[in-house]
Amino acid sequence: MALAITFPEKSKSYVSLKGRFDAHEADRVAAVFAGLLAAGKTDIELDLSETVFIDSTALAELVRAMKRAREAEGDVTIMYPSQPVQIILELTAFDKAFTIVSEQRKDLDVSAEIASNG
Repeated sequence: MALAITFPEKSKSYVSLKGRFDAHEADRVAAVFAGLLAAGKTDIELDLSETVFIDSTALAELVRAMKRAREAEGDVTIMYPSQPVQIILELTAFDKAFTIVSEQRKDLDVSAEIASNG
């Protein structure tokens, strides 16, 4: 599994997981979440658009991270889950517990639109 982290704002972090998020990776992800929260990054956006599989151990880690973030006045938002992950989130009712952003919004290139109309 590939993991990338960016920091778009002071208290926010954006974590992207690619590949399988399962029991073999849960400890690594837990350490990342713990480090982010300890550093004051209490709002975590978790991009699962390229996550192809998620198991119960990974789901449990998401719940732990969400609870810790909320205790620190933050939250975990699941961003753009892939179709297989979205199905698991719905079957387990995680879509009721987490804020999930399901669609990537593509920014309009206004300059290109104006040029093509002008």
